[in-house]
Amino acid sequence: MASVESVPPYGDYHGMTSADGERYRTVLQTTRGTTGVPQPLFFGARDREVQNFPSRSRLSTAGSATERCSALYIRFWNDQRRSLYSRSNSSPYRGPVAIGPGTGVETRSRQQVELMHRFGATVLVGFADYMLRLAQTASDTGLVPGTGIPLRMISGHLGQDVRDKLSDAWGGVFWVFDWYGVGDTGIIAAEGPSQEGLYVWEDAHFVEIVTPGSGKTSRAW
Repeated sequence: MASVESVPPYGDYHGMTSADGERYRTVLQTTRGTTGVPQPLFFGARDREVQNFPSRSRLSTAGSATERCSALYIRFWNDQRRSLYSRSNSSPYRGPVAIGPGTGVETRSRQQVELMHRFGATVLVGFADYMLRLAQTASDTGLVPGTGIPLRMISGHLGQDVRDKLSDAWGGVFWVFDWYGVGDTGIIAAEGPSQEGLYVWEDAHFVEIVTPGSGKTSRAW
């Protein structure tokens, strides 16, 4: 974001000049800007499709073609672009119906839980704090999490000590999975059914753990 602020509108973090666009045919997408200025994301044809490899994270957590998945990361009902990872590796290659209301800035929280109820959402994907907020919104509107919205699986950026809170808030959902990724990269790592840590998708990403301050790499895949 500092790069975008100092060299608007695209920043210089990507290392390209305008002339490179003729050579690489880059695809520009942006984040929704729900927490600030929209962030530009650049993709080439190859790296854009590589993001679909980690769709196996949905397979490993038993996601099936009968699921109805409400994805809170990004809204794509009215976007002609392809969405980020939520739609790309859920719908075309896996089969679930994707419901994409985005965040509360784009679709009111109350409307979101009503949509989840109407479509019978069985999977919820998003950030932990907002998924907790939606559970409270559902209760406030008279929808009982677990019955009015029959979730069987939750997947998202969980953080510390939030797994049980999410499960309880949504009526005792058994499967609550952690994963990590951002808009530029798609899914980098995700839990499997054993929930013993995140599996790094090393055939889709080069991953390094870097020590803040020193910049030294302590481990790489």
